[in-house]
Amino acid sequence: MRSLAESGVQVATAAGGFDHATICDSLAGVPILRVALRCSEAVRRRRLDSEPHKRPIESLDRAVEDVHAEWTYELELSTDEALPHELAQLLLDLAARSQRNPAATNL
Repeated sequence: MRSLAESGVQVATAAGGFDHATICDSLAGVPILRVALRCSEAVRRRRLDSEPHKRPIESLDRAVEDVHAEWTYELELSTDEALPHELAQLLLDLAARSQRNPAATNL
C-alpha cells in the first residue's frame, strides 16, 4: 500500500482492526486523508434487522465508537441517507483539494 501511494496511485483502505499509531507509523511521510464513515445506531440496527444472517453483537455500538476513538479525520461522512455515489464524489473532491495542498495531509 505504501509503495503504491509513493508512486502516485491513490489508495483507499479501511483501517479497521489497526490502531491509529500503527497506521501512522506505517504511512509516515505519505500524504493521506483520514475519512470516517459513520452510521447512526438506528440505521445500523435497521440494516442488520433487514439481513437476518447478520445479527448484531451486544457491544456493537461501543465497538463502533472504539474504532474512531484515537482518530482525527479530515472528513466525516454519514451513510444514513447519502447514496454511495454522493459519498464517493465528496471523497474525490477532498482528494483533489488535498493534491493542491499536500502539506495539509502529511502525517
